Amino acid sequence: MSETTNSNGNGNGKFLVKINWGRLGTIISVITPIAFVIYFFVLFPYRLAALESQVKEQQQIIDNIRVSMAKLELSLAKIEANTVAIKESLERHERLLYPLK
Repeated sequence: MSETTNSNGNGNGKFLVKINWGRLGTIISVITPIAFVIYFFVLFPYRLAALESQVKEQQQIIDNIRVSMAKLELSLAKIEANTVAIKESLERHERLLYPLK
């Protein structure tokens, strides 16, 4: 058995804790592989599935943004075409109203 010392470091303090390192080492050596197996074969797949679903959701959001951008580009092209048509129409009307200019 080993013992830890108090804050003075002399080992004769009121707060001594005796630890059976042999038993503790056995417990740790048994729990560690079990925890490892539980994590990698039980918890890790759930975390991986959750991450995959988040990636799919983010892909869907990105796809929706791309569709929206395409629609906005189409609308912008229509606005530009209408602007050019209005400008040409104004020029024609101006030439009809002021033919001598």
